[in-house]
Amino acid sequence: MLRCPILLIVFLAAMSSLCVSQARAQPVAPGQHVKLAESNEQLVPLHREPKPSMVGRIPNGTVATAVDAAQDDRWPRVTTTADPSGWSVPRRIEDVVAGPAPPTGAPAAADRADEDELRVWKSASSCEDIVHTGRRMANARGDVLRIATWNIRWFPDGDLNGTPESRTDLPWLTCALAWMNADVVALQEIRTTPEAAQAWKAVTGGLSALTGNDWKVGFQECGSPMRQHTGFLWNASRVELSDPRDLWKLNGAAEGPEAPCASGLRPGHYRMVRAKGGGVDFHIVSVHLDSGTTPRDRTNRDTAIGRIAEALAPVLPDDSDAIVLGDFNTMGDGTPEAAAAEIRALGTAVVNQPAAFEHVAVEPACTEYFDGHAGWLDHVLVARAMTEASQRTARVTGYCALASCARLPRPPAAAERLSDHCPVIYEGDNRDLD
Repeated sequence: MLRCPILLIVFLAAMSSLCVSQARAQPVAPGQHVKLAESNEQLVPLHREPKPSMVGRIPNGTVATAVDAAQDDRWPRVTTTADPSGWSVPRRIEDVVAGPAPPTGAPAAADRADEDELRVWKSASSCEDIVHTGRRMANARGDVLRIATWNIRWFPDGDLNGTPESRTDLPWLTCALAWMNADVVALQEIRTTPEAAQAWKAVTGGLSALTGNDWKVGFQECGSPMRQHTGFLWNASRVELSDPRDLWKLNGAAEGPEAPCASGLRPGHYRMVRAKGGGVDFHIVSVHLDSGTTPRDRTNRDTAIGRIAEALAPVLPDDSDAIVLGDFNTMGDGTPEAAAAEIRALGTAVVNQPAAFEHVAVEPACTEYFDGHAGWLDHVLVARAMTEASQRTARVTGYCALASCARLPRPPAAAERLSDHCPVIYEGDNRDLD
């Protein structure tokens, strides 16, 4: 069925008195649908921005979903099940309704899944309402091993300076991870201080309580505890991760194994994954490439990407199955055009290496927000020789998915309490086919 992107918005309880069918506009609760109408007109105007900037018109009586609001709450953004999508004004909200009927034959479970995703990323308590009932993100198909990547901004401090109001919301993080139901999560931007170790103890303990499984974490060895690290969180009841290594070649500034964290950057962190019970096995690497828009930053990223097959060469002869994922920081020189060109270059570079990798598409095509604009920095690469990795699309969840990559004038709560990045989910067949 068609998915309506939804984000929490807050409207003033008393809005414009110019509503079509009543003296006061309806207050809108999170995720509600609204019926739009324009007095004495056949079509309702929509605007490109929260100001007069007409982008198109939709029929009177269209049911839409509110996704955002301008700073003064006077311009709610609405999304319809067809183009165009844009900004409206409260006086055009005729009523709050149940929402458009699903297409004939669409399962009710799909509606609940969408609602669950909205509530998981709304707040810690709302997430817990879902997870404590046993509901989880559904598998796309049968027996799969679910792999995720998530840059959890400066965990557990939330920013470089670790101000109290920025700290990672551990109960919410734990709940969201439980709902995602991933077997392996590649992690980036993680500190390894004693405080971080205690925070992970709380998260893994909470996950065990919610899932009944054993959870573990492990990170790169090099680098100051206050710096950002790559690593993994995994469900040890489902998978075994072994043979940890720091791959210095995936730090584009590193020139040899003696300095894998050269220039304060991160190596790739490697593990061997084996699903328990005779399932899939493969190599996995969590990466976090150089962030920045200078030529030097881009050179470091390109160097690391160009050495992926070389970095994995010592282990690939034993098993050609491999997945490399994480924050590639594909931002170009800071412009959308340059970022798109760098993403295209990533796909070309990895497919032309001796051990060829496929660059997996993500839906929707954004994984983080900066200054209200969506970008695609987090990527999944799968070895072309890996039969179990038959899927060529990964799913993005979090507020990136709920907003469908639309501009966000204000960061949602999950962006402030969890991360500016959103999790990316990839599913492979949980069978050993080689």
